[in-house]
Amino acid sequence: STRGLLRARAVEDKDDYVRSAALQALASMWPDESTRELLRARAVEDTDEDARSGALEALVSTWPDESTRELLRTRAVQDENDEPRSAALRALASTWPDESTRELLRTRAVEDADGFARSAALQALASAWPDESTRDFLGTRVREAADRGERGEAFFILSGMHSEFGRILSTRDLDGVGPYLDPREPIPREHIDRAAEKAGIAGGDLDATLASLCRHLGWDVTRGADH
Repeated sequence: STRGLLRARAVEDKDDYVRSAALQALASMWPDESTRELLRARAVEDTDEDARSGALEALVSTWPDESTRELLRTRAVQDENDEPRSAALRALASTWPDESTRELLRTRAVEDADGFARSAALQALASAWPDESTRDFLGTRVREAADRGERGEAFFILSGMHSEFGRILSTRDLDGVGPYLDPREPIPREHIDRAAEKAGIAGGDLDATLASLCRHLGWDVTRGADH
């Protein structure tokens, strides 16, 4: 049968993309307990991180209940690869945006062993909880993170919560993507002027916009976060 063939492909195929596609098809066409158990098993046992991530995503979209949530919380910490851990964190933030999820994200943003997963946690926090508490948390990462790139990413996310100007300003090449500036170092006026031009800020409005951004950040970008 088609279902039997898909179940076989989901486990036995040598191509991780085929395994993942088979799992997605099963969840879409036969969303019953048998399919769910297969997805739960593959989310843990598949040898490929993308296939495990796909199994988690299929579970969330088809069975967004407490059992799935608990599996995600476990995989967000225990999976050996950063992509499934990141996928689990993103799914938790989008599907269960409560205080328990928020605390898990804050913990993983500091304690995860991989920068990609820590970044996913920070991004999910800013997206789901764009409030003062998240701003304070990002500001703390700017001041306490030992890694320059991690400080820069926290700066980028925090600045982007303020404005497009902030998002552009925090990037080295003024393109809104990494690499990011180190927020502990002063930003030259030339870089600020070019960021304003890219963001479409008129010269007369720049000083007020810059002052607003600095208030949002909690430091003067022309002096650096250490001052």
